[in-house]
Amino acid sequence: MKYLIALLFLAFFSCNTTDKKLNEALQGTWIMFDNPDYYKDKEMEEPLPEPLPHFRNPVYSFEGDSIYNSNSYFYYDGEKDSIEYFGDYSTFEIKNSIIYYEYPKNNKMEPILKINKVTKDTIFSEGYLLVRQKVNTNLLDYDEIRFSETNYNGATVRVKFSLKKNGSIEYKKFRYDDLIRNEKAQVNKAYLKLILQKVDAIDFTLPKKVKNEFIICGKSTNKIEFYKNNKLVHKDDLDDEISPTYYDLINRLSTINHYLENIKPIK
Repeated sequence: MKYLIALLFLAFFSCNTTDKKLNEALQGTWIMFDNPDYYKDKEMEEPLPEPLPHFRNPVYSFEGDSIYNSNSYFYYDGEKDSIEYFGDYSTFEIKNSIIYYEYPKNNKMEPILKINKVTKDTIFSEGYLLVRQKVNTNLLDYDEIRFSETNYNGATVRVKFSLKKNGSIEYKKFRYDDLIRNEKAQVNKAYLKLILQKVDAIDFTLPKKVKNEFIICGKSTNKIEFYKNNKLVHKDDLDDEISPTYYDLINRLSTINHYLENIKPIK
């Protein structure tokens, strides 16, 4: 009996040690891809459907026991046709080589994936790969971002804003040609830091669709410009093919209106 207890203790200790090492290896920022080896030799009656653009290639950042998810955490209520938004951050843990995150809706731990193998730059699971986001050394020298976006949802809604690196923003929103919001504000400090980190992660000397990054497909009418001392240093008309790293930045800019503080109307 004492040998059985000893074996169980060793097994428990071994699992804890492995999970601790996996946690250390996981720290940093990763892009999720489909694992091509998982589908290579499988016979399927129908081809795999294309995933929705917004959910394709999510970016995950692990820091301590905190996890950032570029897809955000939300709950869709089908009866009310409404979405409850819970932000971009949650907590995570690893048990028996499985990554779990805390789903904010019910505070339950939900699995993301089971880790089968870890290398320096790639985490392997059965259906997915996590590929470490490369460190960008070609940082863009800018002090202002100008961003515009047009959406078509029953009415043409256009948003444009100018964001300074100190967090000050001039935000305008149009419905058709009518100006319905014209404001000065400050962007929440934590969210501003996130946006600046997203810019620094992009090497703007490379094309928008970066080699070895899976491409996000979906019609877009976004335009982004970077200025230094009021002079244009870089611009992109964002078409339907951009890298996940770039898409992550655009997704943050598109939801910036949720993080405005000290709002004052411009008359």
